[in-house]
Formats: sequence, structure tokens, C-alpha cells
Amino acid sequence: MSKPMPMEERKRKSDDSQKAPKKSKTADVAVVVVEEKSETTNYTSSHDKAEARRQSKALKKERKMQRPGAAILEEVKPLWDECRQTNLTTEQRAAPLQKLFEAMQGHHVESLIKNDGSRIVQTIVKYGTKEQREAIINELKGHFVALAKNAYGKHIITKLMQSTPTGRAMIISEFQNKLLSCLKHKHASSVVDTIYSDYCKVAQRNDMMHEFYGKQFTLFADYAGLSLEDIMERCPERKQQIVEKLRKAVDGVLSKESTNLVHHSVVHRLILDYVRHEDVV
Repeated sequence: MSKPMPMEERKRKSDDSQKAPKKSKTADVAVVVVEEKSETTNYTSSHDKAEARRQSKALKKERKMQRPGAAILEEVKPLWDECRQTNLTTEQRAAPLQKLFEAMQGHHVESLIKNDGSRIVQTIVKYGTKEQREAIINELKGHFVALAKNAYGKHIITKLMQSTPTGRAMIISEFQNKLLSCLKHKHASSVVDTIYSDYCKVAQRNDMMHEFYGKQFTLFADYAGLSLEDIMERCPERKQQIVEKLRKAVDGVLSKESTNLVHHSVVHRLILDYVRHEDVV
């Protein structure tokens, strides 16, 4: 049987219990309110960010649609998606490809300077008929040099040179008298070198090189297709002038900012012409 607790001990415990702080209901309510407010703030902040992203995306699309050719590209993309399917037969692809070709007529130049536009036109060139490819070449007439200097437009030139032999002469003619400026351009240099190396006949290569010999050799038909040796034989009084022109051209393409040009075949030809005749000066 337990002994009763002394009076003094019971009194001390009673005093301690009275001194202990009681848990406030108001404090509990305040904590809940703060937590709810924090959750609401987080939700609002997340919602605002999502809305800002949506508005930014819509504004970007609106600005893109205001650019030349953007509307037509958005319109033809479903047709393009259908045409580029690799599992289609020629007969299955013919109808949508014809619609795509007709929709793009008159818009090739402005479309080819864009990434998606360039890919769309390349699809037409890849799967289209000879007549469709020739129509594209005719529409691009006068614009090939500008396209060669564009990061996206340059691809269509080599595609057309490869797939449409009947249009090569016209494309090559547009680069005559513009060879040096194209060689110094980071995009166009690879285009003109491909044209020179892969698609030019001997006479066409000679004509392209006349730009380095002097302006008069590009203007008169008497020099068409002639090599440097033929020109010097016909015009011995101009030998020194020609070699001086060659030296300046070689110095230009071998300058510090143009060191990447030494890999091009047309530059090899230029250096060879100069080295063979430099003793004339």
C-alpha cells in the first residue's frame, strides 16, 4: 500500500502545473492562415509565370507570321509533312506534292532564306518532276548568288545542280565575275567550290577563272573557254598585267581572315596559274 504524498510536494507540483504555458488556439489558427497564404502565393506566382510564357510565345509567333513568306509556310506544312513520308509510293506522293508545288510558286525566293522554307523546297526538288524542278530554277533566276550567301538558301543550289542538269549552265553563269567575292564569304565559298569542282566542264572552269586575269577577259566572247596559256599566247603584251592580277588575288585568298579557302579546288587552280607564270613579272 502506497504512502500518501506529503502536502508540500503536492503543493509544489500544483504550482508547477499552473506555471506551464498553455497552447494557444489563436497561434494554431495563425499558423494555418500563414501556410494557406504561402500556398496561394506559390500558386499565383506559378500561374503568372505560365501566363507570361504563353503570352511571350504568342507574341513571338505573331511577329514570325509578319515576316515575308511566313504565312504560306504555315499553310503548306501539313502538305509537306505528308510529302516527306518515306513509306509513300511515287503515285501516293504525286497529288500532295503537286498541291505543295502550286502553293509555293511565287514564294520560293523568300522561303529559301528560312530553315523550314529551305527544307520544304528541298523536298519538292527531291521528289518532284523534271518540269517542277525547272520551274523552280526559272523562279530563282537572278537570286542564286544571294542564296549562296545564306545559311539556309545555299543548300538548294547544290540540290538543283545535282538533280537538274538542264539548269546547270544558267546557275553557273550567275557566279561568273562574282567568284572572288563568293570565295571570301563563309557560306558561298563552299557553294562555288562545289560548282567548280563537281559540275563545271573545262571551258566553264576557264570562264570562271577569267575574273582573276582581268575584267576585259570576262566581257568579250573572243576569250570564252580559253585557258590562261591560250590567253597569254593570244595577248603576250598583257602577260605582266595578268600575273599582277593573279598575285593580288592569291594574296587576298591567303590572307589571315581567309585561311580556310586553301582547301578549295578553285583556290588551288588560282595558285597554280600564278606559280606557273610568276617569272614573267
